Amino acid sequence: MSRRCSLGCLLGCHRCRSPDHDAEGPQNAGNPEGIELQDVVVDQPPAPPPPPNIELQDIVVDQPPAPPPPNIVIRPRFLRPWESYQADGSQLRRWISNEANQPPCPINPSALSFAEAVGRLRAPIERREGVDVDDPTGQLREFGYSDRLTNSQESNSRWIHFNGGTFIWDGYIAQGMISLTAISRPGKNIHPPVSQLSQAIYQRDFNIDTLRHVFVWDITNIDTIQLISSEQLYGVHNGLQWPSIQRLTYDHGTAEYDALLGTRIGKVVAYLVLGAWPRGTRRISQITTCANTVGAGILRFDIEAVGRGAPAYDTRRMSQITTHPDSLAPEGQFGF
Repeated sequence: MSRRCSLGCLLGCHRCRSPDHDAEGPQNAGNPEGIELQDVVVDQPPAPPPPPNIELQDIVVDQPPAPPPPNIVIRPRFLRPWESYQADGSQLRRWISNEANQPPCPINPSALSFAEAVGRLRAPIERREGVDVDDPTGQLREFGYSDRLTNSQESNSRWIHFNGGTFIWDGYIAQGMISLTAISRPGKNIHPPVSQLSQAIYQRDFNIDTLRHVFVWDITNIDTIQLISSEQLYGVHNGLQWPSIQRLTYDHGTAEYDALLGTRIGKVVAYLVLGAWPRGTRRISQITTCANTVGAGILRFDIEAVGRGAPAYDTRRMSQITTHPDSLAPEGQFGF
């Protein structure tokens, strides 16, 4: 008869062969298995370590910065629509050409002399030496002028700076050219118009009939720069974007020409032509625009005689100082 242990197994099992195990069962009857729970757990593979504590900024810092959107040009918000510029410029062009069936031109011949301008401004006149102009496309040299603006008796050039506090006229003249580098005229009823002052400064040294070009540098006037930088001039149609040193030239009578003439700066030059010569004897033949190396605007106005080109007004017989009606956005609006 086979003998069984107290665990009910047949003799010959591995437990029954143990010296600590008899026919009645193991010596440790209270723990029939003889194996503690921790012995089993210890034999198990260790649990994986907890994941590292990664904060959000650790991931963000390691990411490369997002690239900017392609072909995005920031342009100033239009204060008035393109059609408004065109309408103002077209009317000025028609007055300069003395076209028939036009409303009366409010711009009278200018009788302002340099001496009278100095008296009205009550501002010191400064002379400067060796001022360089940011002219990336070489326009000054192209027309025979120096791009280093100095007071030179040999070249008959003058660098003049009026500083009356809020009123500023800073520019350079040489025979054939006026260059404006800074102009500000907040008080239109106190200070003379910029167009008249420019004419008076030029006429002090040269005959106004010799004037061929008006340059305006470092333009930041919002009304003007928003038109120059618009997509109608620098856009996908010509593969350009503002600011660009690429010169664009527009001929008399084109839509772009009229719009540029209708800007705040364009009106100053149009008033100069209307105040200096009889209607229909001079015109602004072309307007050229580009940017300088820091992104500010540059405008060049080319003036030419029409037909026989009658001489300028005889200001010796005039006494009236030109006034401008508010209906045409006169000098003084937008700071001029």
